[in-house]
Amino acid sequence: MYLLSDSITDDDRHLYGELAIRILDLLALWDRLLDCMYWIVAERRAVNARSVQLTTGQASLRKLRDLELARMVLTAAEREHVSGDRGNFLAAFRRVQAVRHHVAHAMAMNAMTTETHQPRIGIPHYADNPRLGALDGGQSTITQKLMEKRLRDVNWLLEHVDWIRLSLNQSGGPIVVEPTLTAAPPAAPKH
Repeated sequence: MYLLSDSITDDDRHLYGELAIRILDLLALWDRLLDCMYWIVAERRAVNARSVQLTTGQASLRKLRDLELARMVLTAAEREHVSGDRGNFLAAFRRVQAVRHHVAHAMAMNAMTTETHQPRIGIPHYADNPRLGALDGGQSTITQKLMEKRLRDVNWLLEHVDWIRLSLNQSGGPIVVEPTLTAAPPAAPKH
């Protein structure tokens, strides 16, 4: 079996540690984002249908597509008049989702160290696989720069989700929200 580690020379192995950590951070933050969004929707359903058990509602919610879940969270925030500009929410969500899917569904990964010793991971994508489209600039490569941008995106998304949860008095859940936010997050992630 061919592994990513097989494509990294011994001299370049140290270059890939930080990139690997950033990839793991993105995967963990993505799961946290989804868990918190499921909580918002399940809580709203429980409030609106008093007899629904939260755990049962959350289990059925897990069958939703990620983008549908994001739209439901935005709808809940709008209906409850939660302050903040979330006009860029879905675009940032899709960008993070694309990288997450690219990594999680990769059939192969290849280390590609540049002449300047910048680690890159090439992930072949195939036209018939809708989960693995091209990333930024039509490329199919995971770089430090791309990971930095997507980590800013996912942290911005989490700020908005935390703000929505606080505004809806949902500080409990899978991950407790500390009331450190005192105003709605900015309208767009910093790039």
